[in-house]
Amino acid sequence: MKKLTKPVYCIPGNHDNPELLNHYFPNTPVNTVTSIKHQDSLLIFVNTQVLNQQYGYINAHDINEISRLLDTNRKLNAVIVLHHPPIAVNSKWMDTIGLKNADKLMKAVHIHKNVKLMLFGHVHQEINSRFKHIQLFATPSSCYQFKPNTDTIQYDDLSPAYRHVKIDQTGAISSQIYRL
Repeated sequence: MKKLTKPVYCIPGNHDNPELLNHYFPNTPVNTVTSIKHQDSLLIFVNTQVLNQQYGYINAHDINEISRLLDTNRKLNAVIVLHHPPIAVNSKWMDTIGLKNADKLMKAVHIHKNVKLMLFGHVHQEINSRFKHIQLFATPSSCYQFKPNTDTIQYDDLSPAYRHVKIDQTGAISSQIYRL
């Protein structure tokens, strides 16, 4: 990763060690929300990990901090990055291990018109959705993929992938999936 000429930011997933990630990537949110201003955008990184659990959760303090950041940076296009999906993904088994209080997060952020994108992982598949004015993207996994819209866990034959996202000065978003 050190060979990349761009900054690298990580958020912990349900299998990660946040302190170890923070050691190598100092902007990793360990116990709080981390934000970075980049050109005309505000990137908000949120740790949704619950120790020893598959599901995610955001405490009230962090939801308030996200709202405060959005409120005080109204002129910046905001991108919220988290591991667990803030929406149901229409897979019964995956929806049971999603973000437990997603409704509280979405209620807090959708009132901020500067939120352009919420980017998440956990689901090991590509998702392109929308909630009100907010784009919602899941990035595929860099290892194995899960089949979408299933009642039980099923692996997909799709190869590992990553998502490249661009947001311009107006808040317009473009995204591309690259399979490895």
